[in-house]
Amino acid sequence: AFVVGDDFYVVGEGVFVCCPVGDPERIRPAYPKKGYVGALLEDVNKRHGSGLPLRAFGYEHLAVRGATMNGQRLSIDLDDGNNFYGVTLRAHLDLPSGNFSIEWVHQPFVRIWGWNFGWNIFQPEPVVAANTEVDVVVGSWRYRFRDAEFMRTPANQAVPNSWTPDSRSVDSIWGAAAIDAALRLDGQVYLFIGDHYVRTPGPGQLGDLSLARAIDGAWGNLPATLRQGVDAALYSGGALTLFRGDQYLRFPIGGPEPYEISTVRYDIVRLTTSTAATLNQRLFAGGLPGLLDLRTQEVDELPRFSPNASSTTTIRFNPLRVGSYPIGSHLDFHSANGIYYWEVFFHAPFLIASSLNTSQRFDEARRWYEYIFDPTATPDVWKFLPFLGADVEALAAAIGDRLTRLATAKVDLSTVDSELRAIAAAILAMDMAFQGERDLSSAELTTLQGYANLTNLRGRIGALKTIDPESAALVRDLDELAGLVERLAPTWAAMQTSQAQLQVFLDDPFEPHSVAGLRRIAYRKALLMRYIDNLLDWGDMLFSQYTRESINEARMLYVLGWDLLGRRPIPLGRRVLAADTSYGGLRDPSVQYDFLLFLQAGLDPKHSQLSFAAKAPQTVTWQSYFYLPENDELVAYWDRVEDRLYKIRHGLNLLGVRQPLPLFQPPLDPMAIVAAVAGGAGLA
Repeated sequence: AFVVGDDFYVVGEGVFVCCPVGDPERIRPAYPKKGYVGALLEDVNKRHGSGLPLRAFGYEHLAVRGATMNGQRLSIDLDDGNNFYGVTLRAHLDLPSGNFSIEWVHQPFVRIWGWNFGWNIFQPEPVVAANTEVDVVVGSWRYRFRDAEFMRTPANQAVPNSWTPDSRSVDSIWGAAAIDAALRLDGQVYLFIGDHYVRTPGPGQLGDLSLARAIDGAWGNLPATLRQGVDAALYSGGALTLFRGDQYLRFPIGGPEPYEISTVRYDIVRLTTSTAATLNQRLFAGGLPGLLDLRTQEVDELPRFSPNASSTTTIRFNPLRVGSYPIGSHLDFHSANGIYYWEVFFHAPFLIASSLNTSQRFDEARRWYEYIFDPTATPDVWKFLPFLGADVEALAAAIGDRLTRLATAKVDLSTVDSELRAIAAAILAMDMAFQGERDLSSAELTTLQGYANLTNLRGRIGALKTIDPESAALVRDLDELAGLVERLAPTWAAMQTSQAQLQVFLDDPFEPHSVAGLRRIAYRKALLMRYIDNLLDWGDMLFSQYTRESINEARMLYVLGWDLLGRRPIPLGRRVLAADTSYGGLRDPSVQYDFLLFLQAGLDPKHSQLSFAAKAPQTVTWQSYFYLPENDELVAYWDRVEDRLYKIRHGLNLLGVRQPLPLFQPPLDPMAIVAAVAGGAGLA
């Protein structure tokens, strides 16, 4: 720091500021300025010297080590890396004439090394002087600087005996000059200072810039050029652009942005499993029904993860650094082995059932479908855990069922009953949202987030006293259901995937499993439709036999399918189509599909009802050339069931031809059976 006329200069690493002598802690307009000794000399010469261009001297890029004014002559010590050897490179500028010179200066031996042989040859310096690197009088104040600290005393006061730095740091007053760019990410404001940065403590607060850290190694998703410093940052249209010299890098909206590594919250993913032995035991002891049973999917995964405690089977983690962690109370369908769990408990039974249906082995196909979905086992219709966790109506019904059965078994539920029933009622009110009919309100989102940690409640559930194995199993079910409630908040967040769904559709529109992986309700709908297909195909086979016994069986199958379908959707009329247009008229300036553009831009995914379960009626008001048509395949189920029941009630056969129904089924011919067996046919 030095004073020239009425200017007080404070010089930092690659940056300097100029303040008025009368107010030395107020930075003048047009400052800070970036640069090293060359830029500093040009600025001083322009304000207080001849104003003529200075001659090049080859050291303009060096940092300033010290500066003093001697009359009208400014002397600046340069940091060229050789100061350790007692030689200093010093530049001199005569302000009135603009004459410039540079020289090597040899420092006194003792002052460089600071040796003291124990003899009182050298007078010891006061504590303040020993700690002072820069001492300058500015107006009526004397400033003494040491590293990031400074000490301010009246200029006419003697040197104090003790070093008492100001409570403020150098950077907090003059350090703002070093800020190259300010960046807001995830609610935090970051200030970039050369190749360093600092995170501000809060809104409107600068903080202590002396705490700046190196960018390199502390930031992710930032190329090497920007790790050397950021000259400017710009938000335009929601997209972040960073500048460095004559280059810039733009981060697209919705894409990955730079992030501070120390603030990253990691997702813990389970890479291994300890359940193989248990699954083998269930298979060998109970066969396929035992393996595919819902209770098998409730086998605990070890180790568990907890933010509160650790044990021999529980790993404790820092909740500030972890975004999500694996569930431990049942099979982890989101782990590295999750795809295999999906194959075992969903895809394999689904495929086998579909193949059996194609072979007209309808009863066997029904049994395989019911390993996943059993409409006759209310309220536990879902036998596949991920589907149960996303069906809040079934989840609420299961909680109520377990409480009722435990109360019937005389189990004391006073510690959990009211709270669990309140939870069941609250999530049941969100059923339409989880079906994609509406969005969750802010109050409902808050409620779900409050259910994310039910450790206390689950502890009370585990402490319930039971007297028989059946009641103990119901208590375990209740604890498992509470665990599923805890996962509803992340389940809802995972459903908000409209952006990803559109991208997957554009990348590969003919791969339904890619979209269904993001929109899991598609799997549930497909399973229900296949189950109804199997019932109706089975009924058609029995109806075609046209006997009293087979028609009665067919009618029961049709009625079951009718019950599963529910009420027929109410027709909303015909949609008036937009005027015909050419292909060129369909194109949007953003070169996107008009239909997908409306999905993506016309309906905000955060507030859209189309996040994971779009429906045709929701597209009626779209100002889009294309729209979602009615699902003719789904509506055809009601037509098919109504047609079959009408024919049965009016004495028509499967083809719609009136045909008398025989009183009895024709008798079996024993010889025909013998001939069939001899020919290799079965008895079915």
